[in-house]
Order: sequence, then C-alpha cells, then structure tokens
Amino acid sequence: MTNVTKEQLNAALDAWYVARERAGLEQQAWGALTQSHGSLIASLRQNGHTWTQADAEFEKLSQAHRGAVLGAWEEMDACCRVYQDLHSKFNAQQS
Repeated sequence: MTNVTKEQLNAALDAWYVARERAGLEQQAWGALTQSHGSLIASLRQNGHTWTQADAEFEKLSQAHRGAVLGAWEEMDACCRVYQDLHSKFNAQQS
C-alpha cells in the first residue's frame, strides 16, 4: 500500500471544494434561466419566433443547464469518493 500524505489529502479536499463551488454556480445559472422564462419567451417572440419555437429554444437552453448541473454533481461525487478513499488510507496509516 502506498502511503498517503497530508498534502495529498488536502489536495483531494481542495478539489472537492472546487467541485462543490462549481456545482453551486451551475445550479444558480440554471435557476436564473428558469426565473427568466417569461422574459426570454417574450424576447424571442418579439424577434420573430412563434410561441412553439420560443418554448423549444428555452427547453434547449434548460436541458443544457440541466446537463451542466448533473455533470457538476457527478464531478463533486467523484471528488468526494477520492477524498474518502484517501482519508481512509491516511487514517489507517496513523494506527
């Protein structure tokens, strides 16, 4: 078994913090899009889109944000698993 250093443990925790921050920002961005639904639809309608076209465009944007949020959550979970694994190994070394 390879020894896990405190620096490796801290780096893994930092990676998780970064991933968590990204996940939060992605959720905020999706929330902002959702809150602007009415004004975005109205803007698209004013620029020549039918209601159906405008709604389809909004759905495309929403699905892209949904994918970004899910990807960020997956990254956060992966970073968490790495940290937990390193943490377990580090603690086992200390015994």
